[in-house]
Amino acid sequence: MRRLMLSFGTILHFGQVPTLRRWMASATSAEIDAALQRFVRKRRQDMGAVEGAVTERWSNGPVEGHINRLKILWRQVYRRRRRSVVRSTLTPSRQRRSATVSPAN
Repeated sequence: MRRLMLSFGTILHFGQVPTLRRWMASATSAEIDAALQRFVRKRRQDMGAVEGAVTERWSNGPVEGHINRLKILWRQVYRRRRRSVVRSTLTPSRQRRSATVSPAN
């Protein structure tokens, strides 16, 4: 299975469509793992996109990387803001504290 997965990566990087079709046939005939069979079956459902990934030179990897970086930054900012809101609602202010504390008898 490892050999098949490594060869798939090589096909995506350097391959051609006939090589991809041969790989899919060999992966289907090799009854190694159900997950690999499912992977090939799902790739066949959108064969045009898979062939495009093999034949086209460009990739949207850099764009996805920037989007991922922006999502991480947004989560960090939102998490900080949320903590401050939670802290302000859970900690009593000085006026509330003095009004609610009763003198000890």
